[in-house]
Amino acid sequence: MFSKLKQKKRTIPLSVLMKRYSVGFTLFAILSMAVAYTWLEINEFKIHSAELRENFMKTHKDMVRNETRKVIDYIQYTRLFIEDNMKADLKHRTNQAWEIANNIYKNNQHSYSNAQLKKLIKDALRPIRFNEGRGYFFIVSMDGTEEMFPVAPQYEGLNLLSLKDARGNFVIRDEIEVIKKSKEGFVKDYWTKPGSDSTMVYPKTSFIKFFEPLNWYIGCGEYIDNKENDAREEVKKKISATTFGKDGYVFVDSYSGHAVVINSPNFKSGDYVGDLTDPTGKKILEEQRKIAQQPGGGFVDYYWPKPNSSEIAPKTSFVQAIDEWQWVVGAGIYLDEIENMITAEQKKLYTRVTNQILLGLTLLIVIFSIIYLIALRLSARLGNDFRNFTEDLTAAVSTGKTLDKNNYSTADLQLVSDSINQIIIDKSETEKTLIESEARHRTIFENVPVMIALLTHERNYKMGNRQLEKVFKFYESDVISKEKIVQLLTNDPVNEHFMELFSFSDGIFREIEIKTSAGIRRHHWAHFKTSAGEIIMVGYDITEMRHTQLELKALNDMKDKFFSIIAHDLRGPIGSFTAFLELLTDKTQQQSAADTELHLNLLKNNSKSILFLLDNLLYWARSQRGALPFEPSAQDINYLINNNIALFSSSAEEKQIKLSTLIPEGLLARVDPHMFNTILRNLINNALKYTSAGGVVAIMAKANHAWIKVSVTDNGTGMTEETLKKLMNPGIKPVSIKGTKGEKGSGLGLVLCHEFIEKHGSHLTIESAPGKGSSFSFMVPLA
Repeated sequence: MFSKLKQKKRTIPLSVLMKRYSVGFTLFAILSMAVAYTWLEINEFKIHSAELRENFMKTHKDMVRNETRKVIDYIQYTRLFIEDNMKADLKHRTNQAWEIANNIYKNNQHSYSNAQLKKLIKDALRPIRFNEGRGYFFIVSMDGTEEMFPVAPQYEGLNLLSLKDARGNFVIRDEIEVIKKSKEGFVKDYWTKPGSDSTMVYPKTSFIKFFEPLNWYIGCGEYIDNKENDAREEVKKKISATTFGKDGYVFVDSYSGHAVVINSPNFKSGDYVGDLTDPTGKKILEEQRKIAQQPGGGFVDYYWPKPNSSEIAPKTSFVQAIDEWQWVVGAGIYLDEIENMITAEQKKLYTRVTNQILLGLTLLIVIFSIIYLIALRLSARLGNDFRNFTEDLTAAVSTGKTLDKNNYSTADLQLVSDSINQIIIDKSETEKTLIESEARHRTIFENVPVMIALLTHERNYKMGNRQLEKVFKFYESDVISKEKIVQLLTNDPVNEHFMELFSFSDGIFREIEIKTSAGIRRHHWAHFKTSAGEIIMVGYDITEMRHTQLELKALNDMKDKFFSIIAHDLRGPIGSFTAFLELLTDKTQQQSAADTELHLNLLKNNSKSILFLLDNLLYWARSQRGALPFEPSAQDINYLINNNIALFSSSAEEKQIKLSTLIPEGLLARVDPHMFNTILRNLINNALKYTSAGGVVAIMAKANHAWIKVSVTDNGTGMTEETLKKLMNPGIKPVSIKGTKGEKGSGLGLVLCHEFIEKHGSHLTIESAPGKGSSFSFMVPLA
């Protein structure tokens, strides 16, 4: 039965099938080509319309942007020189007033007394006003007496040295200081302006100049905001006169919603227009201000009446903000012109498309009739070859066996079979290459010494290499979610935004602190996105590298501290040393024996200070480099303290200070003698420095259980609580205070004391009060 059906199906001529398909294809082709042609024409029109609209918009947008930015540049240029112009004007007017006063004085100094001359000058300057009546001249004597103050004559004749402005500055004192220093100059103070909000404080700049004949200074001032208001008025006039194109103009609105410059028959400058909306309900000024305050400004689309017409038309405007003046500056174009051009073009297109479609359909029918006749002749031959080709191709795809082109009589199928055979061969070779490449990349992936993880597009763990599994103990069977990664992060600030940046996949390496199988470590991680949407994470450990960086920074800080102390504290003593030597060797000056002895004593004291500082610097530098060994041994405290006192006996006699001791005999301490001597010398030196003539410096030692308490006490100047806090925590910058005779120090001595005392297991204790002296105490182990 099956064989009969198969035989019956084969009895249908291929030409009949080709004819049936050709008729259907002909109808489909005609309709498709007609639709396609029509669509192409309409699409071409849309493209042309879009290009026309785009060119129009680009050209006119560039124009309004340029016009707006011209105005912005003009405003910024005007603002740039407001204060300079104001200062130049104040200086010019003050110089004019000074010239008037000087001319009156010179012409009348021999005819009138000083009192009469003062009256003549004040009478000449008092009525002068400028800057629209705001400006006036004032005169103050160098003892602080107000000589002339036209706007408040009740202050004239009063001494105003205690007068303060709104910020507490002493106005007259500051002005006198400028005159004493430079004879003339600018001063700035702060006042509430007459007629304005009494709570508002405005900066006022004044220029003053010394009038030596009467021991006066003359000046005038102006508020900068007044000058800004004048500048704004000038700018408004210029903008109002600016036009461009057919209906172009520039407008300005304030942040408060008031029109500053407007071209409208319904509104004028100063009117409130902040609640205006266009027919679509858009709040025009609110939208303009929002766009204008963006960096560089931007365009706003809305509806607005056309000039000299009641017609509402779509409009686009470029707006940009001037924050300093609270202005929105803009210029716009109306968009209805381009739409009218496009409508005219559309009518022409409809006529042209209709004619071309009719002609195209006729040509398609003729061409397809010819093709249909040719197809009938070829259908039989093609049908047989195609069946054979289909069967062979199916077998080739499934088995990989190439086609035999001799099975087909058609040259095209023979040519296609050659191409398909090449594709089959290439496919086999490609599959082999892919297998090799996958094995190679897998080897690299598993053995590279960095951590690599593959995540799904939802950023859940999919797989990782051996290094990742080693560091985190992740395996393919684990379900590692984003939440689990968060649990691995520590609370260190470096991790604060990591999970937020985790979604970027931008390839940037970021530092994190994370919990690993080896403990808490510092890593660098970056994320990359594949074309399939998966995420590749790459990371490496930077813990050791970061520790090295911190150590290098600490060494650099120590070096900077050392250089700063040398540069600052050696320069002063050595400079004084050089100056004394130059004075002693200057043969042009005759010096007595007493002067020479005085200078030599000063040189001696200075050299001692330098030597003392160099000793401290040497010990400190060796300590910081770890080159100063700590070698404690049993030492006689009495012996060490008396030896150090002997070093300062001459210094104490010179300042008439008594050195006393209270130390039990036979008291042994376990100390490093070099460090102990350095501590004691610095404390005794400081006590002598801050004790006046007739004072006492006492050095005491007393056993206390397993420790010996050593104290250096004086009845000198003492210290405030604030100074005590600085001495207890000297930090990188040591504290230095001048002694009772102006002795200078580096402050490094106490830094050494702190460090060396800590090496002995104790700390420095300081007790002091202003005028009651100071006591420095520390403990050392009892031997």
